[in-house]
Amino acid sequence: MALAIVALPIRRDPSSGADANLALNARSAVTELRGAIEDFRRMHGRWPGAAGVGPNEGRGEGSRIEALAADLLAGDRPLLAGVPENPLNGRTDVRIVSGGAGVEREAWTDGTAGWVYDLDSGAVWLDVPPTIEDDATDAARWMDL
Repeated sequence: MALAIVALPIRRDPSSGADANLALNARSAVTELRGAIEDFRRMHGRWPGAAGVGPNEGRGEGSRIEALAADLLAGDRPLLAGVPENPLNGRTDVRIVSGGAGVEREAWTDGTAGWVYDLDSGAVWLDVPPTIEDDATDAARWMDL
């Protein structure tokens, strides 16, 4: 009796297993962070991290990150216990950019941080290179979630 081993290509089913869990975790993290940013805006009338930053007033990225952390994580009623982890790269750090509607996500998304946050528009997205696509959702790219 001979035993034959046949190699068949495995097609990933994005609607189940690890891909679906990853997409669910990514959506959950994005929703949590965006929710805190929107809540802050409703309560204070400005985007978090923008205190004292005028339209042409430059502040170092370090001070902006400290301001963002102070706005979302500190005080007597913090909006987050901590910055959620980007489930695709395991990072929680935030790259702060500025430019509002004119910000091109691709220019700022390279995977070296957990998140990219636009100080002028309040937009936040996963810092995952634009070439990594999300097979488990309808989004063309993870950063577009």
